[in-house]
Amino acid sequence: MLLNNIKLIKTLIIILLSFFLNKQLYSVENSIIFKIENDILTNYDVKKEANYLLALNSELKKLEVKEIKQIALRSILNEKIKKIEIERYFKLGQNPDDPVLNSIVKELYSRIGITNEKDFIKYISQYNLTLDWIKQKLEIESLWNSLIYERYKNQLFIDENLLKNELNETLKAKKKNKEYFLSEILINEQGDVDMETKVKKIKLSIQEIGFNNTANIYSSSSTANVGGKIGWVPENSLSTTINNALKNLKVGENTKQIKLQSGSIILKIEDIKMSTVEINFKEALNNKIIYEKNKQLDMFSKSYFARVKQNTKIDDQ
Repeated sequence: MLLNNIKLIKTLIIILLSFFLNKQLYSVENSIIFKIENDILTNYDVKKEANYLLALNSELKKLEVKEIKQIALRSILNEKIKKIEIERYFKLGQNPDDPVLNSIVKELYSRIGITNEKDFIKYISQYNLTLDWIKQKLEIESLWNSLIYERYKNQLFIDENLLKNELNETLKAKKKNKEYFLSEILINEQGDVDMETKVKKIKLSIQEIGFNNTANIYSSSSTANVGGKIGWVPENSLSTTINNALKNLKVGENTKQIKLQSGSIILKIEDIKMSTVEINFKEALNNKIIYEKNKQLDMFSKSYFARVKQNTKIDDQ
């Protein structure tokens, strides 16, 4: 009887120790790092964001854990700031089956070489992620882009005659159509940062850790989370300046710094394909216009985000 009581007491002690240790570990894992207005950012948020970024850009695995954590921390902090601003104008989670949102999901997994949603769900489960969680993140980005467009649409400047002339030059005497699978590092100008120094730092980073990882760290574009991958872009939708920068490059090579209206861009050719499909001039022109608008909106987005972040109360713990 006494022996049984001793065994019972030992079992209870083991259970209690396990409970308190697990509780302590969970507390450490889920400790608060930042308070952003009325929201919080925890270690768990950063860990999950790191898994998300690794799923979208496997090249990140080559970096040190500390570096991955820093990239994830910056990414999720920026998202929290955007979410707070968005909620002033929109209500999140109203329609998880929105066709536009589903289209964005499809575009996301297409960029990383997955062809259907079922395979994407299976793939992200390896990183302990769910489709619903990713949709929530993509909805924030989508609504942020909608907010930027509404605020700045009247400031967009597109010279259609110039684009038409560029397109005519591109199509002249062409028998085949070229498409590039591109990645980008968008560099926006900041008054307190020397652009030349920043570009040198980025070029050095490309040599040391690769283009896609550098995009995760330094790119100002929304494509940063996927290692800067833009996807397939028809040659005729690009500007003459960008086409000239790309035309002599091979797959795997990147351009030098290409200056834009308010910043710079560095592009990498991930792949090239040729087709003999007849080009619709109107459709090709529309693609050029969309590309130019998106680049301008990216710059407006960074400028607006900088102001929002400056006015957001952030307390580290």
